[in-house]
Parts: sequence; C-alpha cells; structure tokens
Amino acid sequence: MTTIWGSITIVYMILIIPTIAIAIANMANNNSKISAAFKFHEIINKISNIGWENLIIWYIITGILYLILLALSNIFPIGQGLMLLIVIPCFYMYLARSVALLYTSNKL
Repeated sequence: MTTIWGSITIVYMILIIPTIAIAIANMANNNSKISAAFKFHEIINKISNIGWENLIIWYIITGILYLILLALSNIFPIGQGLMLLIVIPCFYMYLARSVALLYTSNKL
C-alpha cells in the first residue's frame, strides 16, 4: 500500500506541480485574472508548445538547486539565518523569472 501512495506522490510532484507553475504564469500573463489560472485547455496547450520534456527538466533542475541550497544551509552554522533572509527570497525570484522565461519561450 505504501508503494502505491509513493508512486502517486511522485507522479503528482512530477506532473502537477510544474503544471501549477505554468497556470500561475498564465494568470500573470492575462492581467492577473484568477480565471486564467483555471483555463485547463489553454494551460495544457501552452505546456504542449513548451514541451513536457522542457518543463520537467526545468522542474528537476530547480529542485536540485533548491536541495543544494538547503544542504549548504545545514552545513554552515550561520547558514539557516542567511538562508531565510537572503537565499530563499533570491531563489523565489529566480523561480518566478525562470517560469516566466519558460512560459514566453514558445509564445504563439
């Protein structure tokens, strides 16, 4: 039973979370209309234009980068405070910018 839930979790993390990122980018691109984040057909078409491979590669690279930053913060004693005040906000700016660039990379 545990492996079934583990498999569902992995599929969720690999497919749904990047889709949510593109949905938020779609909302931002449509004058912040919340309804644009729920236009599933438009979001799936955009992901098809970007390519699922590119989206998943982006997700894996940003996940690895986050894990490296997390590991570095645990190694150094001053790292956790530095992580909260400087590194995490910079990482979220990188994340938002990379999603925006990915979203506009194959804009029709």
